[in-house]
Amino acid sequence: MEFLQTSLTARLLTLFLLLAIVPLAVTGLLAYESGRQSIVSNVEAHLESVAILKEQEIDSWVHHLEHTITWLASSPQTTSGAAVLATHTAGDPQVLASHDALVAEFGRITDLEHVSPVFLVDSATGQIIASSDTSWEGQFRDTEPWFIHGKTVTYVSDIRHSLALGQPTMVIATPVKDDRGQLLGVLAGHANLEGLSEIMMERSGLGETGETYLVNTGNLLLTDLRFEPGVTFRKWAFTEGVNRALAGESGVGLYPDYREEPVIGSYRWLANRHMALLAEMDQAEAFAPIVALRNAVLQIGLAVALVVAGLTLLTARTITRPVHQLVVGAQEIGRGNLAHRIETGARDEIGQLAGAFNDMTANLSHSLGEAAHGQRTLLALSQAAQAVQRARTPEQVYRAIGDEVAGLGYHALIMHMAEDGRHVALVHHTFESPLLEAAEKLAGLSARDYRAEVRPGDHRYQVLIGGNTIFFEHMSEPMAAGLPKLARPVLTRVSAMLGIEQGIYAPLKMGADTQGMMIVTGTGLTEADVPAVTTFANQAAIALENARLYQELQRHAAQLEQRVATRTQELDQARRAALNMMADADDARRMAEQANEDLRREIAERIRAEEELKKYRDQLEELVEERTGELREAQERLIRQEKLAILGQLAGGVGHELRNPLGAIKNATYFLNMVLENPDLDTREMLEVLDKEVNTAEKIISGLLDYARARPPTRRKVDVNQVVRETLSRTSLPGAPRVEVVPQLDEDLPLILADPDQLSQVFGNIIRNGIQAMTTPSSPPQAGGKQGAQVGGKQGGLRLTITTALESPEWVTVSVADTGAGIPEENLEKIFEPLFTTRAKGIGLGLALVKTLVEGHGGTIRVESQVGEGSTFTVRLPLGTSTPAKGEA
Repeated sequence: MEFLQTSLTARLLTLFLLLAIVPLAVTGLLAYESGRQSIVSNVEAHLESVAILKEQEIDSWVHHLEHTITWLASSPQTTSGAAVLATHTAGDPQVLASHDALVAEFGRITDLEHVSPVFLVDSATGQIIASSDTSWEGQFRDTEPWFIHGKTVTYVSDIRHSLALGQPTMVIATPVKDDRGQLLGVLAGHANLEGLSEIMMERSGLGETGETYLVNTGNLLLTDLRFEPGVTFRKWAFTEGVNRALAGESGVGLYPDYREEPVIGSYRWLANRHMALLAEMDQAEAFAPIVALRNAVLQIGLAVALVVAGLTLLTARTITRPVHQLVVGAQEIGRGNLAHRIETGARDEIGQLAGAFNDMTANLSHSLGEAAHGQRTLLALSQAAQAVQRARTPEQVYRAIGDEVAGLGYHALIMHMAEDGRHVALVHHTFESPLLEAAEKLAGLSARDYRAEVRPGDHRYQVLIGGNTIFFEHMSEPMAAGLPKLARPVLTRVSAMLGIEQGIYAPLKMGADTQGMMIVTGTGLTEADVPAVTTFANQAAIALENARLYQELQRHAAQLEQRVATRTQELDQARRAALNMMADADDARRMAEQANEDLRREIAERIRAEEELKKYRDQLEELVEERTGELREAQERLIRQEKLAILGQLAGGVGHELRNPLGAIKNATYFLNMVLENPDLDTREMLEVLDKEVNTAEKIISGLLDYARARPPTRRKVDVNQVVRETLSRTSLPGAPRVEVVPQLDEDLPLILADPDQLSQVFGNIIRNGIQAMTTPSSPPQAGGKQGAQVGGKQGGLRLTITTALESPEWVTVSVADTGAGIPEENLEKIFEPLFTTRAKGIGLGLALVKTLVEGHGGTIRVESQVGEGSTFTVRLPLGTSTPAKGEA
C-alpha cells in the first residue's frame, strides 16, 4: 500500500489494469456461453438434416432395386422363358434354351446392378428353377416370407444375415405374370449391401469425427462403423440415441456413443425399414471453435494486461526520456556524427524540438553529401572526356562513353538523328545482355530496332531541337512516352529490372548541328549532375565529329591508293595481253579436244540415265499397282463392316419381333396336342410338322440374336482344353451318335486370357457344322457349290477330330477336322460372310458369328477343305490381351 501511495507509476498501472481486464472478462464469459448454445443448435440441425438426407438416399436405393427386379420380371425375355419352363417338361430342348437365356439375362443384371444372385422360383413348389448362380437351382424357398408375399405384390424384406450367402442381405421379390395375368413364378434377388454401406460411409459435411450407421430392432449393427470397421452383424449398440430410435422416437441430443465418447447425435426410426438411423459427431470437434474462442479471450486478456502495463510504464517515462535524448543528440552532433537522429514519439513541445533538431541535421548532411557527389562526378566525367577524345571511330567513342559512365555506377544510351530528321535511333547502350533480353521479352520490344519519333513539344524535341539538357526525377515519364500503349503496364517492372530510376537527357551538339543525344540513367542522379553531364555530352559530340573526320581522311587515302594500284594493274594487263595472244592458238586446240571428250562422256551419261529412268518407271508402276490393290481391299473391308453392322441391327430387331409369335404358335401346338385325344393321322402329322418348323425357326432366331448381341469379350484366365470338353458334353444333333469324336488335346497348354462363354460358342458352332456336314445327305459336288445325295466324304466312317496345340510362345491353335463332303474352292472365301449358305439348314450366320468372336479376341480363323475328303477349321488365339497386327503369322 505504501508503494502505491509513493509511486505514481504503480497507481496508474493498477488503475489501467482494472479498467482493461474486468470488462474484457465479463464480455468473454457472455460470448462463450452464447457461442456454445449457438454451436449446439447448429450442429443438431445439421445432423438432423444429414439423417433425413441419408433416409432419402436409402429409400432411393431400395426403390431403384425394386424397379430393377420389377422391370426384369415384366421383360419379354423373362415372361416368355418363365412360360416355357412352366408349361414344358424338363427334357424338352426348348426348356434348355429358355433356361440358358434366363440365366444369361439374370447374369447381365447382376453385372450391372447391386443384386446377386437373381433367380426364378416356381410359384407352385417354391423351387428355384433358374438362377444367375446355377448352384442355387433345385433349392426350395417355399417357407420364405418374401416368396409368400412375392406371389401377389413386390416385396422387400428386412435386412438379415443370409446363411446361403454368408453375409447380410435384403431380398426383393415380385410376381412374374403372362399377358393374361396368370402367375408364372416369383422373381427374386439378393441385394448387395455394399451400396447401402457406401451411402452410410459417405461423410460429406460430417467433419473429422462424424459418422452415420444403421441398427436393427435387436440393437445389432447393420453397417460398418468408422472407428470400428468390420462389425456388421457382429456388434450390438445400446446407446441413448439407439434406444430412443428403436422406441419409435426421432430427435437430437447429447449423449455418450458406442465408444463412450460424448457426442451430439441425431436419431431417426425408419418405420418402413424396421431399423434405426444414427448421425453423430464428437462434442470435442463440435465445441472446438468455442474452446478456441475461450482460449483466445484468455490470451487477449493477458496481452491487454501486458500492453496496459507497458503503456503505463511508457507514460511515466515520457517526461524524462525525451530531454535525455536531446542531450545525447547534441553531444553526438558536436562530435561530427551527422547520421545520429533523436528517436522520440512525443508530439508535445519536446517532440517538436527533437523533430526540428533531426531536420537540421539531415539538411546539413544532405548538403555536404551533394557537394561531395558533385565533385566526384565532375572529376570522373572530366577524365571520361579525355578518354573519348582518344577514340578514332564512332564505335570506340561509344565504348569509351559507356565504360566511363558505367564506372560511375550508371548506364549510358546514345541515340542518333535519322536522315528524315523526325526520328532518333538507339545506336549504343551499356545494359547487360541477360537483363536487356529479359526486359525486351517483358515489354515486347527490341532495343536493336528501337526508333522514337520526335514530336514538337516533347522531351526529345526540347533536347534535339532546343538544345536543352533535361533532368527527370522519375524515368517512367520519358520511357512511357517512347513505348507502345500495350507495353506501358509493365513499365515499372522493366525499370526495376534495368535499374533505372533517374535520368539526364543531354544533346550531342557540334556548333549549331545536333547529332543526337546522350542519356545517363540509374539510381542516385540529381539536378546537381546536370552541368557535368552537359559538359561531358559536348566533349563526346566533339569526339564523334573528330572520329567522323578521321574516318573520312582514311577513306580518301584508301581511294588514292586504290587509283594508283588500278593504273599499275592496267599497264601490267596490257603487257600480259600481248604475251597471252601467242598462247591462245594452243589453248583453242586443246579446248576443242576437251570439248569432244566431254561430248562423248555426256552421251554415255544420258544413255545410262535413260536406262535408270526406265527402271524407276517400272518400279513406280509396280508400287502404284500394289497400293491400288491395298486400297481396294480396304474399301471392301469397310463395306463389309458396314454391312455387318446393318445386318446385326436387323438381326436383333427381327429376332425379338419373331420370338413372341413363335412362342404363341408353340404354345398353341402344345395346347392342341393336349386337348385332341385321338387326332387323325393327317392332323397329327401336321402338328408334328408345325412343331418341327417352329423349332427350326427358333434356332434361326437364336442365331440371329447371337449374331446381333456379339459383344467385346470379358477376359479371364481360361483352360482351352476344359472349354473344348464342356462344349463336347453339351453339343448334340440328330445323327451325332454315328460320328466318332476323337479329341487330341495338348494337356500342357498354358492358360489364356479369353471369354470362356464366347469360346464355347465358337467351338460349338464349328463342331455342329462338322457333324452336320457328315450326317446331312448330299450329292456329289456340282457347279456353284451345290451338293447331292451322299453322306460323308472319306470312306471309312464319320470322324470328327479336335486338336489343341501351342503354336508358339504367344499363340494357341484349336483345329476341328471332319470327314464330310468338303467345301468347293469357290466358296472357301464366302462361308464366313453373313447369310451365305449352300444348304437348307440355317441362314448362314453361325460361321459369321464365329469369325466375329475370334477376331474380337485378336485371333484368326482359317479353313482348309478338299471336296470329297472333308474340311479342317483352325482357330488361332493369343495367350495375352494384345491384338496382333495385320499380316502376322
